[in-house]
Amino acid sequence: MTPPPLEKPLMPLEHNPDVRDRVTAHVTLHHEQVGVGPTTADHMFQDFLENVDEQPYTRVMKVGVGWQPLEFGWLAGKVGLIAVQNGAGKNLRTHPTEEEKVAIKATVLEIAAFENGRDTIICIVRAGRFTVFEYPAPETLRIRTRDHSAKITITAIPR
Repeated sequence: MTPPPLEKPLMPLEHNPDVRDRVTAHVTLHHEQVGVGPTTADHMFQDFLENVDEQPYTRVMKVGVGWQPLEFGWLAGKVGLIAVQNGAGKNLRTHPTEEEKVAIKATVLEIAAFENGRDTIICIVRAGRFTVFEYPAPETLRIRTRDHSAKITITAIPR
């Protein structure tokens, strides 16, 4: 069966300069206190990006106890938001022993800015958690674990 003819010919979309790349975030936090109903905090935002047609940079890597720079690949010099996921304890193939559970819990990431010849820790990311932040000088950021090594995921969103 042939579809009916269109009443108007299809026209190509024209570029609208007001439509730009954007980032949207929505995080819901639940605090569940024993004997009390949960407290929920919804945080959300959306913002247009300065850089158009730029892909986010995502990298999965292993981090140990020595400081190493956070690298942002092709986004160097254009980094806006940074998301870091601590993958310790995720996607396990077996049930961890009690000793392994203690080791996983102790796998804390430290993110620092190396400025004026020293590292200043700006945030920590506990096992299984993530953080999203913006830093004015992302090229100075370094990362390490306090103990053990961890598989992490870094995502950088362009400004």
